[in-house]
Amino acid sequence: MSKEIFIDNIKKLIALGETHNAIVGVMKTVKDKDKVLYDTAILQMSRFSSLKKGLAIGELSYAEAERNKSQINNAVLYLLDEISNSLIAFEFECHEADLTISLIENEDDFNTEPSKVISMAQSLDITDIVSEIPGDNIGLSPAYITRKGEDNFIRSVLRPGVVLRIKGPRKFGLNSLMTRVIRFAETTKYIIVNLDFHIISLENLNDLNNLLIQFCSFSSLATGRPNKISEFWSNEFLDVKMKASLYIEDLLKSIDSPVLFALEKTDRLFEFSNVSSDFFGLLRYWHEQARRHKIWENFRLAISYSTEAYLAINDLNRSPFNVGEEFHLHEFSEEEVRQFISMHGLNLPQHQIDILMKMYGGQPYLVHIALNNLSNKKYTFDELIKKSSLESGPFTKHMKIIMENIFNNEKLSALVKTIIKNNYANDTQNIDKLRAAGLVTGEIPDIKISCELYKQYLEKRL
Repeated sequence: MSKEIFIDNIKKLIALGETHNAIVGVMKTVKDKDKVLYDTAILQMSRFSSLKKGLAIGELSYAEAERNKSQINNAVLYLLDEISNSLIAFEFECHEADLTISLIENEDDFNTEPSKVISMAQSLDITDIVSEIPGDNIGLSPAYITRKGEDNFIRSVLRPGVVLRIKGPRKFGLNSLMTRVIRFAETTKYIIVNLDFHIISLENLNDLNNLLIQFCSFSSLATGRPNKISEFWSNEFLDVKMKASLYIEDLLKSIDSPVLFALEKTDRLFEFSNVSSDFFGLLRYWHEQARRHKIWENFRLAISYSTEAYLAINDLNRSPFNVGEEFHLHEFSEEEVRQFISMHGLNLPQHQIDILMKMYGGQPYLVHIALNNLSNKKYTFDELIKKSSLESGPFTKHMKIIMENIFNNEKLSALVKTIIKNNYANDTQNIDKLRAAGLVTGEIPDIKISCELYKQYLEKRL
C-alpha cells in the first residue's frame, strides 16, 4: 500500500467517525519506526478511551464528547501530516493484511451510516439551533432530524448509474436532504455538479437545445473541464439529445472518480411539458447506459422537486420518471417532533405536544417556526397557538403562498371549502394535487385538511 493510499484511507476512517480504528492504523504503521509519533498515537488512544468512558458513565455530555473527539481527530490528522513529510520509509504494505479495520478500498465496502459521516463534526449547541432561521437549509445542522430509511437512501449514491429522487411539498426539507446526499458523496471523493434550476431563465427552460447547452456548459464549469459546446454542437445532423449524451460521456471519460449530478428544483420544468418529457427521458437514458457501458458507471444522479408544483399544472404525469430510488418527504412523526423539541432546549408536557401535533400536523417548516418562536421566547405557548392563523402571526408569509395557489384555481378553492365543511370529497385528481402540496390527508372519500393551522387560515379567507 502506498503512503498516499494509506493516508487517504485513514482520513476516510476519520470522516466515517471511526476514530479508534484510525488511531490503531497509525499506531501499527509508526511502531518501531518513529518513537515520537508512536507515543503521540498512544496518547490519542488514551484520550479516546477516556472520552468513551466519560460518555458511558455520564461524566461527559454528547456535545462535549463530540468536541473532544474532534480535537483527537485533528491530532490524528497532524500525525498523518508528519508521516507524509517524513523521510522514514514506513512499510505500509506489510500492515495492510494486519489491520482489522475497514480501510475503504472501494465503494462496496462503504457500509457506515451516512448520518454519522455527515454529523461527525457537529456539536449539539442549543444556541446555534435556536438562532437558525426556519426555512433555511439545515442539512448540515445539528438540528437536522434523520428520517427513517434516509441513511439507506443516501448510501445508494454509491451504486453505479444510480438515480436518487427526492420529492415532497415545499418546505419539507428537500434542499436539506439534497445537501446531505452531496456531503456524503464528497466524503467518498465524488466530483459534484450541483445545479439549481431556479438559476436557469424561463427562456432556456422552454427550449430543449438551450437547456442542454446550459446543462453541459455548467457541468464543464463545475468539474473544471474545458467547455466543448462548439465542438459537440457543430454537427448539425445529430439530435440535440445525442449531442448532450456524447458531451457528458466525454466528460465522464476525463474524470477518474464518479460524478454526482445533483439537480435541485427540477419542478420548474413541469410547466414545459415538451421540454420536461425529453429532458427527463434523457436522464433515464443516461441511467440505463450505466448498465451497458463501463464509462457510464461513474454517472450518478440525484434530483429534487416539490410536489406542491402539482397545484399549478393540469397533468400530474409531467413529474419526473419513476426510476431509481425515491425518498418522499412526509410530515414528522410525534417521536421526531419530540426530538426536535429537545434539540431546541424545550421541555413541553404531553398535552402541549398533542396540541402542537394537531395545530401543525408534524409539518417540518411549521414545527420549526413554532419551536423557534418558543425557544427564543417571542411567544408563550398559548400566545403562539392563539396567533398562529392571524395575519400578525409567525406563519403569514408561508400561508399567503398557499392561499395564492388555491385562490387562483376555482376548482381547488371549491374543493377546499367542501373538505373544510364536510371532511369529505371524491375529486380524485384535485385531491391528489392538494395531497401533493401537503394540504390534505386521508383516503377518498374521507379527506380532511392536514392540520388545524391550514384549516383555520383557509376557512377565514376562502
